[in-house]
Amino acid sequence: MEDIMSMKHKVSKNTMSVLRMLLRIFLHLLIGTVGILFLANMGTFFLFKLAHSFYPSITVQQLRWMLTGIPGFPVQAIFGLIVGFVLAKYMRRTIMVWTWLLPLAFLCIRILFFERDSSSVWDHFFGYGCSVNGHCFDQVALTLPLIASTAYSIGAKLRAGGPGAGV
Repeated sequence: MEDIMSMKHKVSKNTMSVLRMLLRIFLHLLIGTVGILFLANMGTFFLFKLAHSFYPSITVQQLRWMLTGIPGFPVQAIFGLIVGFVLAKYMRRTIMVWTWLLPLAFLCIRILFFERDSSSVWDHFFGYGCSVNGHCFDQVALTLPLIASTAYSIGAKLRAGGPGAGV
């Protein structure tokens, strides 16, 4: 009877361990994608309001262009680097450096089913071939989370000591 009870305890302990790991993965994925996008938008909007008080000629269209009009999404990449670097000090999780894998998988699947038209695959997903103004959301839905999560991972890796260092 004791063996059965200890086996149940081990199984429930292992199950809880797996559930905790899955929760950590989900948490870092959420922070590295949606969290970065939210912080980048809020931070840029705050800076816009501050700059607008000194330079009233700055428009909301320029703000929107900064967030979604520049290929490579540098604003979100900078925020991702900073957040990953700061959080790695407190979390020290190996998971942080792997958050880019799921967004990469989604982008690769979309590229496989991409209909070749006038724009190249590279231009469509990483250049000016697809824009929100043209009602194309592939970059915002797929490329932007990949860039944000990659920057988050790089920031965490930089905090951990760079290439080859354990996290």
